[in-house]
Amino acid sequence: MRAILAALILVFYSQTYAHATTIDFRNYPTGWPPIVTQQSGFQVEVNAIVSTDVGVHLDQPDTVRISRAGVFNVTQIVVYGIETYFGYYGNDWFSEYENKTFGRIDFPNVRIVGYRAGSMIADLAYAAGLGPKSINVGLEGVDEIRIMTKGPDYASYPGADCVILTFNNDCEHFNLTEVSVEAVPLPASLVLLGTGLFGLFGRRKIAALARR
Repeated sequence: MRAILAALILVFYSQTYAHATTIDFRNYPTGWPPIVTQQSGFQVEVNAIVSTDVGVHLDQPDTVRISRAGVFNVTQIVVYGIETYFGYYGNDWFSEYENKTFGRIDFPNVRIVGYRAGSMIADLAYAAGLGPKSINVGLEGVDEIRIMTKGPDYASYPGADCVILTFNNDCEHFNLTEVSVEAVPLPASLVLLGTGLFGLFGRRKIAALARR
């Protein structure tokens, strides 16, 4: 009877463990990196500054690492795009910036790298733009992701430049607000195998008791 009960618990747990989790970095512990927490079976490691108003502010070479013992999918991230100061500024870039007349370029400055069993299986890039933006990722079958900034491809924009008021050329920064992930359930074959093993164990135990 105990074996049957254990098998039922295994089946229930494996089928209901496919749950979605949203990591909201506005409710994340604030402070200086690295900050490591656990949420719903996921390990979240932030190597960047976190604040309650914007979430994680990512500059180069900051990263957010999310991992799990099992496989998971990344469904969506929410970012808040900041002015990157990348575009066609001309010679007098300061006056053009003040007058908002420069040709601003939205380039893919959000990079998501997916890993499985230590090997990189995906390298994605998206443009954060300006303001809040939801990005549908659709990355499946990973056990670790890293979210970071990605600099502009200058070869794709001849004559463009990246200049900001602090003169550090950090033109790829953005704020990471949320990451939505989904744990992948155990395959049905493993569930059936577990059920069968529990059932076999129970039958053998009952047979042994009957021979006494």
